Amino acid sequence: MKFQYRMSTSESQMENNPEYVYRESEFKGRLEAAISELSEHQRTVFLMSRIDKMKNREIAETLDISIKTVEKHVSNSLKFLKKELDDVENLKI
Repeated sequence: MKFQYRMSTSESQMENNPEYVYRESEFKGRLEAAISELSEHQRTVFLMSRIDKMKNREIAETLDISIKTVEKHVSNSLKFLKKELDDVENLKI
């Protein structure tokens, strides 16, 4: 049902919906706060992976760590963020 709702509501309708704009803003604030709670190493690796779109190999070479360590940091970061933001529904961000 959630999928059908998302598909039936166009992007422009959602972007102009004040509730959506508010919830999106609230989510972004919560996401930034949750990211700031990650350890320095996890945060660095996570941001390089998700924001800078670097491959695990590139991150490992840049930070002089193993690829397995990069994978572990990304995995742990995603688990933590999912737990912190688990109650957010129906946001397409």
